[in-house]
Amino acid sequence: MGLFDSKECALCGEKAGMFTKQKLQDGFLCGDCKKKLSDLSSGWKERTISDVNEHLQLREANKEKSSQFQVSRAIGAGGSLEIDDAHGWFRFKIGRDYQQGNAQVFGFNELGNFYAEIHYDAYADDEDNDGVPDQFDPDSRDFNRNRNTMMGAMMRAGELNSQSANMFVQASGLAQYFRSIGSQINDAGMPAEVTDVTMVVGTTSRFWPEVRLRSAYFGSGGSDQQRLQDAQQTIQALMQIRGGAGGGAGMMAQPGMVPQQGMGMAQQGMMAQPGMVPQQGMGMAPQAATPAAPSLCPSCNAPVNGAFCPNCGTKLS
Repeated sequence: MGLFDSKECALCGEKAGMFTKQKLQDGFLCGDCKKKLSDLSSGWKERTISDVNEHLQLREANKEKSSQFQVSRAIGAGGSLEIDDAHGWFRFKIGRDYQQGNAQVFGFNELGNFYAEIHYDAYADDEDNDGVPDQFDPDSRDFNRNRNTMMGAMMRAGELNSQSANMFVQASGLAQYFRSIGSQINDAGMPAEVTDVTMVVGTTSRFWPEVRLRSAYFGSGGSDQQRLQDAQQTIQALMQIRGGAGGGAGMMAQPGMVPQQGMGMAQQGMMAQPGMVPQQGMGMAPQAATPAAPSLCPSCNAPVNGAFCPNCGTKLS
């Protein structure tokens, strides 16, 4: 058979178009059947038609959970992380699944590792293409806008570079939950600009091993600073889920937490979380760990005061 021969859908038997089909390990899905898969699921090239059938059964069973879901709190500017404390469930208010009334519902006990990625631009802006980066070019708008205090001006405008992003991460007290993607110094030797913030949430459900939440999660029109604040709120909520906490009314301030508007908490100082291990490249001096209990994580040797390691997420037996 030739490379461009038509493929048959392993689910419905119809033609699987070249540009719309989903490749499986043992066949293909047509464009229509592909849309039956959860849009937050992944890894289908390594899965079989048997996996597809199992997945579709789970999606059908999920409809009942979705209909019973009671939103007790919504996290982020767009409220895209919805939590049902009564049932011990959470879901994401984004994508085709949610629009069709069947957003995948995860149990608190299905939560895996989670963190936020801060992406940086390796190249300095040069709006007039004169070879002089805007930071150094008196003719550029950026130079005039930032000539007093560049970092302060960027913060006021809601834009961030690696320097101001690091300050935010330091103040949050949650450095172990933030990761830098790309160089923090651009080709002009200046702090690189933040280009994106992505929230990554892992689950123990095999069809949803890692949910990557990009711009749609943070809402349209939000600034980099707002996205970092949303990521912080999401991390704090997932920490509560991990610890089996109840509703938001009983929420306690985490050491080093920068509270969001309306949370009703006094701002804490920049204290280290027990067992905090800052990510490499965030520009932070290592914090001294303060063990809260004598037990240690078997994977990373960090102090553990609960069922999960606060550093690497390993579940203790």
